Amino acid sequence: MFKHKIIKYLLIFFLSITIPIFLLIIRLSYAPADISYLSKYIPHIKKYTSSIEGLETRKILISLDLLKNNLYLDLSELNLKKYDTNIKNFSVNKLFLGFAITDIIQRKLLVKSINISKGNLDYITEENNNYSALDISDLFKKIPFNKVVFKDINLNVYRVENKIASVNGISGLIIQENQSKTLKSLQVNNINYFDKKNKINIGIKNLNLSSNISQQYNLKLDNIVFNKEAGLFNYKKLLKKITSISISNIEGLYNIGTKIVNLNGQLLLENKKK
Repeated sequence: MFKHKIIKYLLIFFLSITIPIFLLIIRLSYAPADISYLSKYIPHIKKYTSSIEGLETRKILISLDLLKNNLYLDLSELNLKKYDTNIKNFSVNKLFLGFAITDIIQRKLLVKSINISKGNLDYITEENNNYSALDISDLFKKIPFNKVVFKDINLNVYRVENKIASVNGISGLIIQENQSKTLKSLQVNNINYFDKKNKINIGIKNLNLSSNISQQYNLKLDNIVFNKEAGLFNYKKLLKKITSISISNIEGLYNIGTKIVNLNGQLLLENKKK
């Protein structure tokens, strides 16, 4: 009799746990649930991410796809004051994260997919550092992931407090491949490099980069413009009447390992107006 009572109570206890969990899973599979109230705990994760500061988000949604073994987090209006020493003022309109449910059960920290749309960030270098060392995959160096898709990201590059470059309309794909992060494709609307007077001395439009073979990419550009007024080149002795140099319809190859670029395009010299 006593044995039957124990079994009865254990069964009630088991059902009281499993039924709510089952109902919760059904609810999350049917439609995303708002868990924005958990955002108040975000500042407490600093002990796990020591370099991250000022992390805030307006809304957090969670959903499940049992057939695909996925759990999703949808974060809206994410703001981050500091990501690391160089990357700061990071804001994103939408951040969508996908996890494998089995990875979560096994306590494995891996993000299957990251989707970022409409964001802005600042990259700040020291006085003697070269901004060309910036690698877009550096943004995700602290995050274990399989795939990152980003769309319509704007980047401002500063040397200390002076703005030296802006990159607008960045979209692309990064994947984890052979134990390393690989940039598979990249599209950029505009790239502008500024002089000390904040004038554009180099302007690049519509850059397209696509993976060809290992470490080599196909590169396409609509045009590159070098402006004389910004003082990039000294035309005093040569090409005195030239105000700018433009190279259009550019195609070529870029080796990410050696940093060597081979380009072909049409050269246009613009003369002074009389």
